[in-house]
Amino acid sequence: MSIFLPFIADAAPATTGGTPAATPAPAPTGTPAAAPTTGAPAGTASPAPAGQTQTTATTGATSQPTEPPGFLKSPLFPMVLVIGVLWIFFFRAKKKQDRQRNDTLEKLRPGQRVQTIGGILGVITQVNEKEVTVKVDETNNVKIKFSRNAIHRVQDEEKPETTK
Repeated sequence: MSIFLPFIADAAPATTGGTPAATPAPAPTGTPAAAPTTGAPAGTASPAPAGQTQTTATTGATSQPTEPPGFLKSPLFPMVLVIGVLWIFFFRAKKKQDRQRNDTLEKLRPGQRVQTIGGILGVITQVNEKEVTVKVDETNNVKIKFSRNAIHRVQDEEKPETTK
């Protein structure tokens, strides 16, 4: 069973019964075949023997071996780059946030209104190196000691707007 492949013009010679079929010899081009001469100048090709095609080498164009694509040409490079940039911005923002929190905790002073991480609101009455005493009830004079890290935020002195 043979398959017709129109896009392959010069396929391998057809075989019948394990022996190659006879193919017509190509017509000689140029001058008739002659014995090679030893005095031929370099760079000139001698005619090919009958039945063979003549090949000539081109001296102007040299093909360079193709190199495998580097990491910069890889399809993973843009994804790695984006992840790297997001990683940098994420940690930079986190460090900035931590720095602001540490500055706030260092600047605690008596009289500031604060909120603890547990949601307790009060006014700072005393500040030590590691502890803060917060007055949470004005009428009963209830004071609670907290670690500095337990202070969530310092509330600004906001005056509620009254409408007439």
